[in-house]
Amino acid sequence: MEYLPPAPGVNPTRRGIQLHGGPVFRHAGVYFSLLQKMDGEITGRMPSELAISRDGITWSRPFRSPDFIGLSPDPNHFDAGCLWTNETPVILDDEIRFYYGAYSGLWNGDLLRTPSGIGLAVLPLDRFAGVSPINGIGQITLRPRSLADCQGVTVNAAIQGELRIEVLDAQGYRLPGFTREDAVPRHGDSLRHAVAWKTKTLRDLPPGRYSLRLHLDRAEVFALTLR
Repeated sequence: MEYLPPAPGVNPTRRGIQLHGGPVFRHAGVYFSLLQKMDGEITGRMPSELAISRDGITWSRPFRSPDFIGLSPDPNHFDAGCLWTNETPVILDDEIRFYYGAYSGLWNGDLLRTPSGIGLAVLPLDRFAGVSPINGIGQITLRPRSLADCQGVTVNAAIQGELRIEVLDAQGYRLPGFTREDAVPRHGDSLRHAVAWKTKTLRDLPPGRYSLRLHLDRAEVFALTLR
C-alpha cells in the first residue's frame, strides 16, 4: 500500500472525529447504519449517528445533529461516554427498539472508567426523520409511479391542523375525484392515517403512473406506505 503523507497544514497526530463502526440493517427497502462517531480530540465521547443508503453502497449522512442515539449528560451515568450499537434492532408493530452497550469512559481520558451497561432506545415506528413546513403550510409531491397493485395508502404523521392527499397524473394535472378538495382530511397523531377520498378509491384509476401530493397544515410527515 502506498503511503500518502498528510495534507499541508494537517497535524498527522490529530485524532479528530472518527467513525469507529457502522452496523447496518435493512428496513422498508432502505439500508440504515448506526455510525459510532468518536470525538477523540475534544470531548472524548462517542454517540451514534444515523446514515442511510438505497443500495448499500452509496451512503449519505443527512442527520448529523442531533445524535440519533445520544449520550447521557450525567457523567456518572453508564452511557455518558461511549456507545456501541448493533445491527439488529427489534421491529415491532408500533415501535423499533435499539439495544446498545455503553460505558462512561472517554477516549481522551479514562477509557475504562465504570460503570458500564446495556441500554435501550425506542423509536416510534418509522419515525427516523420528519418533514414539516417552515411556516405551517406546505406540500410534498412524490415522484410518479404505478399504483396498479396498490390497495391503499397510510401516512405516518403528527397533525395539528390537517393533512390531505391528492393524486396527479403523469403530466402533473389534478384528477377529478382525487383533488385536494375531494380528499378526506386527517387530523391528530397516528402511525397509520388512512388516506381516502370522498367518492373515489385507487381502484378507480386507469393504468398509468401517478404522483401523490400531500397538503400539510401544521403537520409533520414521517412516512408514507403503499399497501
